Amino acid sequence: MDEATKQRIQERVHERAQTTPVHLFLFGAAWILVALALVAGVAVPHVSTLLAFFVGVLFLYLGATISERRRMEKTFRDLLEAFESFNRSVYGDDYKVKRAAVDILIRSLEHADATVRGRAHEQLVRISGLDFPAEAEPWQAWWRDAKASFTGNEARTR
Repeated sequence: MDEATKQRIQERVHERAQTTPVHLFLFGAAWILVALALVAGVAVPHVSTLLAFFVGVLFLYLGATISERRRMEKTFRDLLEAFESFNRSVYGDDYKVKRAAVDILIRSLEHADATVRGRAHEQLVRISGLDFPAEAEPWQAWWRDAKASFTGNEARTR
């Protein structure tokens, strides 16, 4: 299967996932109408009034549950996007990269190669604006306290 076909299939699945489950509401309404017809005296073979009513309510419940879940998913996605936008405005567009880099650089301070440890220390000093020794422990202690508020702009303000 080529990429264009895969893309069209994925778009179609996404579109279907976004639609309201109208068919569930219609099935529910139809079964409740069958139940009302049974109450009114219309004979429907192999179907009891209670069963028809129960199936109708079940379809309506499923439709409402799926609609609510989709509404909540959209709200949650919007909330996550707003939170991410807020973080980018506060910490900069590359704040995740800077935090990941600090994690890697601190781990690199424990590397067997002295050249790797030296370069990691140089980069930590440049990124953080701090000048701890080239040992992992002081940097790890600082990072535990600073990670939540680290913007990567500290070096420019010192």
